[in-house]
Amino acid sequence: MRELIKTSLKLLFRNVGFWLCLIVLPILATFILSIHQENLSYYYDGNNDMDVLEIESFNEKVAYYSTDSKYVVKVYDASESKLADCMLTKMVKSGMYKIGRMRIDGMTKEEADERVAYDAMNDRMGAALYINKDFDSLILSGKNSEAVSAYVMSEDERFDLFRDKVEDMIAEITMASTLCGSDDADTILDTLDKMTENMPDKKVVSTSGRSSKGLTKEQIDSRTNMGYAFAFMTLCFVLIGNMVAISVIREQSNDVFKRIKLTGKTNINYFVSKIVICVIVSLLIAAVLLVCTYFIDSEMLGMSRLTLTGMVFLMGLIFCVMTLLTGAVLGNVMSANIASFTIWCMSSMLSGAYFPISDATKAIKAISYAMPQKWFIDGTEMIYLGDKGAWPMLICVTIAYILIFIGFGSVGIRMRSTED
Repeated sequence: MRELIKTSLKLLFRNVGFWLCLIVLPILATFILSIHQENLSYYYDGNNDMDVLEIESFNEKVAYYSTDSKYVVKVYDASESKLADCMLTKMVKSGMYKIGRMRIDGMTKEEADERVAYDAMNDRMGAALYINKDFDSLILSGKNSEAVSAYVMSEDERFDLFRDKVEDMIAEITMASTLCGSDDADTILDTLDKMTENMPDKKVVSTSGRSSKGLTKEQIDSRTNMGYAFAFMTLCFVLIGNMVAISVIREQSNDVFKRIKLTGKTNINYFVSKIVICVIVSLLIAAVLLVCTYFIDSEMLGMSRLTLTGMVFLMGLIFCVMTLLTGAVLGNVMSANIASFTIWCMSSMLSGAYFPISDATKAIKAISYAMPQKWFIDGTEMIYLGDKGAWPMLICVTIAYILIFIGFGSVGIRMRSTED
C-alpha cells in the first residue's frame, strides 16, 4: 500500500492544477477572512430587541436585520424630532417591524430619492422611510404626504400594513395635539403617554428561531467571513478530490488497476490508499491555510489559528472523499468534473455559506443540514460562544459523512464493476 500511496502522490504533485489549488485558494480564503465587515450585523441581547437601531454611516447595511422575520425598514430622519422618534419607537414596540434609523439633518426629498434608489441595488430591506425636516409642523397642519415618504423596496405584502401603521401613528399624534390644544412636542408626548396608559397591556412573543445565538456584532461579522472562506476552501478540496478521482478513472480505463491487482493488491487496498491520499492532501491544505493566517490579525478569525486549521482539515476530508468516490462511481472524466462542480455550488449555496437561511422555508432548512458546511458554520458559532461540544459534534459529523460516502461508494463501484 505504501508504494500505491507514493505513486499516487507523485502523479498528483506533477499536476499544475494541484499546486494552484494548494496555494492560490487558501490565500484567497485568508484574504476573505481579513476583510473588515461594515454591515450592520444586528444581534439579540434582550435589551435592544424593541429599540430603534441607529445607523452610523451610509456604508452600513440592514440586510442582516431580517434574521427573525420582522419587516425591515430603513429610515432617513432629517427632522431630529421628538414626535418622529416617538412614532418610530411605537412602531418597533408593536413587534412587527425592525427599524434602522440614520439621522441626516437637512436631507431633502430629492436626496432621499437618490439614496433609496442606491439602497435598492446594494442593500436588502422591506421598505424605506424618509422623514421631512419639518415633520412636526407638517403633520400638525395636515400635510402628511409631505411630512413622510414611504418607499416599497420588496414584493413583501406587508408594505401595505406598514404604510397604514405610519398613517395611524400620525393620526394618533394629531389627535393628541387636538386633545391637549397645544403644538408643543413635550406636551403632545405627555398626552400620548396618558393615552397609552389607558390601552391594554401588550406582550410581544417571538415564535421564530434566532440564528445569532447571542453572538456579538463582531462575531456575526467574523462568522459571515468564515462562511465565504469555507466556500473557497470547499472549492479547493472538491477540485483536488476530483483530481484524485480522475487518476482512478484513468487507471481503470488504461488497465493499470488490473496490473495492480496482479501484484496481489486487493480492491480494498487500492481504495484505502486513495483515501489516505485525501487525508494527506487535506493536511497539506490546512497547513498552507495555517501559514497564511499568520499574515492577518488573529482577532479577525474570532478563534485560534489551530482551531480554524482543524476545522478546515475535517471539512476537507469530507469533500475530498466525497468527490473521490463520486468520480470513481461515475467512471467518466467529464461526468466527474460536472459532479464536483455541482457538489461545490449546491452545498455552498444551501448550507448558508453565502447568505443566511434562517428565514428560509422548513424544506430548505432541512436540506441545509445535509450539507457539510452547515455543520461547520454552526460549529463556528459554538466555538465563538465557548461551547465545548463543538469539537465532538464536528468529529462525529466528519466520521458519519465519510462512512456514508464509503458505503454508497463501495456499492456503486461494485455495481459498476458487475455491469462492466
